[in-house]
Amino acid sequence: MVYDQPGKVSIKRVSIETPELGAGQVLVRLLVYVVMMGSVPLADTSDRTHTGVCYSDHGLMTNAWARYPRPTLAGQIGGHEGVGYVVRLGTGLEGSSIMLGTHEVQSHLAAPLLCAGLSAYSALKKARVCPGGWVVVFGAGGGVGHLVCQMAARVFSLRVIGIDFKEKETLVRSCGVETYLALEETESLVKSVKTETNELGAAAALVCTGEDSAYSQALGMLRFNGS
Repeated sequence: MVYDQPGKVSIKRVSIETPELGAGQVLVRLLVYVVMMGSVPLADTSDRTHTGVCYSDHGLMTNAWARYPRPTLAGQIGGHEGVGYVVRLGTGLEGSSIMLGTHEVQSHLAAPLLCAGLSAYSALKKARVCPGGWVVVFGAGGGVGHLVCQMAARVFSLRVIGIDFKEKETLVRSCGVETYLALEETESLVKSVKTETNELGAAAALVCTGEDSAYSQALGMLRFNGS
């Protein structure tokens, strides 16, 4: 699937020859290239499998990002959340731990982990917060934010303060947060975080939203040597 009309929500199926494998390479069969962007169907999904579409793909397809040095070229392959399974091994991989045709994880669960999941995990690893430490998550109910909350609470054993709109509170609380601050109901986010953390501040603040003000607010929420 390629972007055939950059500037519009439009893709085209193009068939190419299957390349020959080189040494150390694997051939992966994608179950489906794209499924949906919001409510817009982008491909035939008759086999009922899933591959993720990041919102950045939509931005590239529609040339929505002015900061890019040049417009998206027609014919570019989009997407970075491909879900599939290995069907062939190149030379040198015989006897390796790579499994042919194994896909035990359901594709609709695996797809988001290849973008939002990796972003969330990487951010938490870089934050280097010890178990039991406080972390603040801006945009806690978003695509990346809700995964940060789950990983922070259930994998890293952190205490999580989630920040987002009131309508997302139920979702965010189900992800393991200890405290939820609704934007519409909180007069001072910085003061509320300081109060919750016994005036020490959080060990880390992860900004999972495009709102510029979140970055300046996050700095005021951190404890000494926070990240």
